[in-house]
Amino acid sequence: MVVIDSSVLIPLSKIGQLELIRDNFEEVITTEYVYDEVVEEGRGRKGTWKIKGSFEEWIEIKAVDRGVARDIAEFEGITAADASLLILAEGTSSVLLTNDRALIMIAKTRNIEYYWLTTLILKSTKEGKIKATEGKAILTDLVDAGMNLKPRVYSRILLILDDLG
Repeated sequence: MVVIDSSVLIPLSKIGQLELIRDNFEEVITTEYVYDEVVEEGRGRKGTWKIKGSFEEWIEIKAVDRGVARDIAEFEGITAADASLLILAEGTSSVLLTNDRALIMIAKTRNIEYYWLTTLILKSTKEGKIKATEGKAILTDLVDAGMNLKPRVYSRILLILDDLG
């Protein structure tokens, strides 16, 4: 099971690769906060219609205690949406899939397993769900669509994908 963040949904939808999540996890869950952020507030943004359809078909919304989320958010200096993901990942013993550095740093302190979006690409390639050339194309498309990735990380992942190819 995986808990997904908007920082993964939005870039993957922009490049038409939302299925990458579904192809790697049997159960995909998130919170109302994330739904509101990507669907309700995302109206007019490229890829929002596809995200909405994914919620209707295979992404399940789970409720979390909003008061607890607000408290965690205040103490950790993060948004209530991010706090809700921590609560959900912890409560379901799920992997947290995000591309948010601050969220990952807090997940580490709470011993929550996490994947970066780039980890998902590598996992998909290692498990033979996509070819190395597809992984490279997805990575390049994500960067071209505006995903921030340090040049050394980008080049390192390309080298790993070369080795997997």
